[in-house]
Amino acid sequence: EPVRNLAELCDDIIILHTNDVHCGIMDKIGYDGLMLNKKELQKKYKYVLTVDAGDHIQGDIIGLLSKGVDIISIMNEVGYDIAILGNHEFDYGLEALENCSKLLKCGYICSNFCYRKNKAPIYKPYVIKEVGDKKIAFISVLTPLTFLKSFLHTVTDDDGELLYDFLTANENQDLYDRVQEHIDKVRSEGADYVIILDHMGDDENPNNIHTSIKLISHISGVDAMLDAHTHKVYTKKVKDKNGKEIFLSQTGTKLYNIGVLKIQTDGKITSELVSEVPEPDDKEGAIKVVRNNKERWVDEEMNKFLKKIEGSHSGELNEVIGYSDFDLIINTDPNKDHHKHLTRVAESALGDLVTDAMRNAGKSDV
Repeated sequence: EPVRNLAELCDDIIILHTNDVHCGIMDKIGYDGLMLNKKELQKKYKYVLTVDAGDHIQGDIIGLLSKGVDIISIMNEVGYDIAILGNHEFDYGLEALENCSKLLKCGYICSNFCYRKNKAPIYKPYVIKEVGDKKIAFISVLTPLTFLKSFLHTVTDDDGELLYDFLTANENQDLYDRVQEHIDKVRSEGADYVIILDHMGDDENPNNIHTSIKLISHISGVDAMLDAHTHKVYTKKVKDKNGKEIFLSQTGTKLYNIGVLKIQTDGKITSELVSEVPEPDDKEGAIKVVRNNKERWVDEEMNKFLKKIEGSHSGELNEVIGYSDFDLIINTDPNKDHHKHLTRVAESALGDLVTDAMRNAGKSDV
């Protein structure tokens, strides 16, 4: 953290939020751009928190080869204050997740990943941060679809009974009740503001009950919700159970945006998404890099840190295992929304290659 004269800084509270980074350590903004943005804000504001809404350890080869450990090292270097579980934090198995949890300095919170028999939470459901003379409570909610949208290993006991639960009973009413209990509890403990960090997402399917919009409509007493999971880009106001409008924000994926939630000294809350890190007034410690055919400002030390981690796998990553006569692209258009993967909408050359390899290995016809 830069040397600061606190008397000259603004008392507004800044909460930087990221989601669904999916190992995009140097994609577009990158963690080095995030670090630069954080340092620049720390020159103006006394209180700058950094939070992540899940799906960070999976999504590229660096996460896979290290089983998430390299990403945790990066998050520790950035200095995250809060982090929650996304469904893909389970992809390398529970043992790997527990290892990442121990290595992550801020640890994980999750209110609804529970043991099935007694409904006891496996991680802390919430955390209260004292920021100046204010207390901010962060409560975490993970999509109940994690059983279906991750590789959650060892989910049954010897009798075939499920070991874990995401509080989906009564069409998620158990989940809503649990979250409301935590809201009321942190308020009783003196929380001035309550923020939900959720990995559920909003979508257009009216039959999907596992969404952030549904969650908000069944709870009250929340000041903002920082969303994730669906890789969408929005900051909008939605109504809670009592009709109060609160911000719901999601930044997309792969650090294509940084979310900035501001709590002003008068209590007013604002929300914006930053798609480009502004050019710093003081260039010391900042460098320009080219990403997505565009020059971008990033933090120099963080950039070196990221390249060191990437370089630690260079031997394995640079080994040639074969050639293809075709471009094995994954995006419908790499210049548009990053989440529009071909594999989600159509057949692809890479999908055909993998499928043919599996068919050959298994000596199967279909």
